[in-house]
Amino acid sequence: MKKRQPIRNTWEFLSKNSPRLGKTSIVALLLCQMFPNGNTGILNAATFSPKAANYAYFQQNSIITGVVKDEAGNVLQGVTVAVKNQSKIATTTDANGRFVLEVPSNATLKISLMGFQTVELPVEANQKDISITLKEDLEGIDEVVVVGFGTQKKESNVGSQATIKREELKVPVANLSTAIAGRLAGVVATQRSGGPGSDGANLFVRGVATFASSPQSPLLIVDGVPDRDINNIDPEDVESFTILKDATATAVYGTRGANGVIIINTRKGKAGKPTISAELQNGFTGFTYLPKFIDGPTFMELFNEGLTMRGKQAFYTPERIEKHRTGEDPDLYPNVNWYDALFKDYANSNRANLNITGGADIAQYYLSLGYYRETGQFKTDEFNLIIQN
Repeated sequence: MKKRQPIRNTWEFLSKNSPRLGKTSIVALLLCQMFPNGNTGILNAATFSPKAANYAYFQQNSIITGVVKDEAGNVLQGVTVAVKNQSKIATTTDANGRFVLEVPSNATLKISLMGFQTVELPVEANQKDISITLKEDLEGIDEVVVVGFGTQKKESNVGSQATIKREELKVPVANLSTAIAGRLAGVVATQRSGGPGSDGANLFVRGVATFASSPQSPLLIVDGVPDRDINNIDPEDVESFTILKDATATAVYGTRGANGVIIINTRKGKAGKPTISAELQNGFTGFTYLPKFIDGPTFMELFNEGLTMRGKQAFYTPERIEKHRTGEDPDLYPNVNWYDALFKDYANSNRANLNITGGADIAQYYLSLGYYRETGQFKTDEFNLIIQN
């Protein structure tokens, strides 16, 4: 009869007799042997075959090799080759444009490089070597970006900057500074109050670079005018939103740009027939997380337990605890969840915008009317005043 080995001994057996198998392969093989049909079991070391182990492991994962070139046939170095929706399974091409990647079955490769269009390529069964051709992304190269002294092509820009689209700013918040929180790399937004009119966020670009006696927030420029408040700007009126981060991008502003620069250009009128556009948004806000509290009777019981464990007498009598639990007299023996009593689960917000643009070659106009209303999560009574004459 063949002797069946415990898992501990099997691991040592696999490590010594199969040096080419990595830890991942050994673990996969152990799991397959332990649960062949959904039942637990142990591995029979006498029937183990390294060749069979390799086959059992690699029949689900396959090794893909390939080369990445441009349209002229030149190999591309530093191209990112990753499995779609699995960022941890990725590699880059070497100096010869080649790559090697272990991928699961039915995977889709995502090949990307700055200045080239991203390609998604499904991996077919039994496919081992592939050749990929990337096309140049002419639209991205010709794109115009906002810089400290005007605009320039994206391909000639060397400064570190980030932009955000107008559509991404349309969130159910009252202030523009709160809307960009978590949407741009290197930008930290801290909201210190939620009171009406005081719920704007403090913005910091790559931390604080000045002493406390100097302004520590980034320089805000709206339509070329510095130090303007951006909280009351309607997101629908924003044409471009750019943040300049490093010294090469903010050098034109000198020390004023030590903490970064935020440049906002609002929409302008365009020559042509009047164009009217209207937009209505409705959103809901709620608490991110609320602690779960115990009720009054449970607190009393735990308080008594803490006292008795220290050799003291219980403070609350069982009769009083029961009166709080039954609620027979809510005035003398209350049991109130104050979060439920004071707050609503959700609050709604409404935003409306109406703008008109048009003009001739010599003069253009842009008119905008915005409205924003937000209800808080405090429960309030509705009072209706009726006046009769």
